[in-house]
Amino acid sequence: DVINGTARFTRPNRVAVENKEGHLEHLEFRDAIVATGSSPVTLPNLPTDGEMVVDSEALLFQDSVPDQLTLVGGGYIGVELATVYAKLGSRVVIVESEKQLLPGFNKQLSKKLENGLRSLGIGICLGYRAVSFDENELIIENNKESSAIPSDLVGVVAGRKPNSDTVNIVESGASLLSTGHVKVDSQRRATEHIFAIGDLTLGPALAHKATAEAKVAADVACGVSNAFEPNCIPMIVFSDPQIVTVGIDPDADEYSGMNFNSFRFPFSASSRAKTLGDESGFVNVVADEEGTIVGFQAIGKYVAELAGEVALAIETAANIDDIIGTIHAHPTMGETIPEAALGIAGEPLHLAGK
Repeated sequence: DVINGTARFTRPNRVAVENKEGHLEHLEFRDAIVATGSSPVTLPNLPTDGEMVVDSEALLFQDSVPDQLTLVGGGYIGVELATVYAKLGSRVVIVESEKQLLPGFNKQLSKKLENGLRSLGIGICLGYRAVSFDENELIIENNKESSAIPSDLVGVVAGRKPNSDTVNIVESGASLLSTGHVKVDSQRRATEHIFAIGDLTLGPALAHKATAEAKVAADVACGVSNAFEPNCIPMIVFSDPQIVTVGIDPDADEYSGMNFNSFRFPFSASSRAKTLGDESGFVNVVADEEGTIVGFQAIGKYVAELAGEVALAIETAANIDDIIGTIHAHPTMGETIPEAALGIAGEPLHLAGK
């Protein structure tokens, strides 16, 4: 059965559901899976008004394209929306308080993305904080100066927060982390009979992660043994150029001092990239000292389509010989992966002088 309404936990095995007419119904259950998702983060100094200052969700439902759009936040939501609006004709500026776009991502990918966005005419202000908005100007500042950016519309795209307070989940006995996420185990259990998935739990706020977690929670609730223990979760930024990162990034601080072998294959040596008119990107395959594939980074047109093969390789502990020995169709973007694997093996095929 499907019941339309707003639910709130009233005890560990009961929810109260109120429909739009105000009718209240109490339901008792054996197990419950909670998937209330997340909502946009708000900034105290830039309150949204639904007209001149809006959040990321409102940006998806605008009736018109603003001449000048300023986005406060340079994470994946910000750069994706910047790409969309720039291609629709807006003059877009991104304001990011960190020193790079996509904070936490590989710095080389971030820099190449910055160059690509600038080529679309997108302005980028790094290391600046948004202070206030008044009379069609967004005031920004850093430690040295302040500036005003003319803006017909300001989009606050500073991230998302878990909707852990919308259903009164603590009444079910679940515990919340300091971040507001629900604490769960590998089976997605928050309590013996309450499961939480998706943006409500720690980890990247991605639909494919939530889908995999939902399968685990449903299995366990039905008595089927399962656990959410992936070796990797592909992360894709649908900007222009696209970005993919899967598994270990050897440049990340958490892996400093560890030994990895990697090879970057440039799209300037890819026949398919040339036919697509974009030779500026690259793929980077990462292997451990035994040659097992453990990571992958890429930037360029259509690289999102490469994520599945690499995720499969990491999950199955494939090594570079497995990748090299698998015949890839030519000319495709997919063959850039074995090209990089050949580079790790010291046998690059289409790079002169390597």
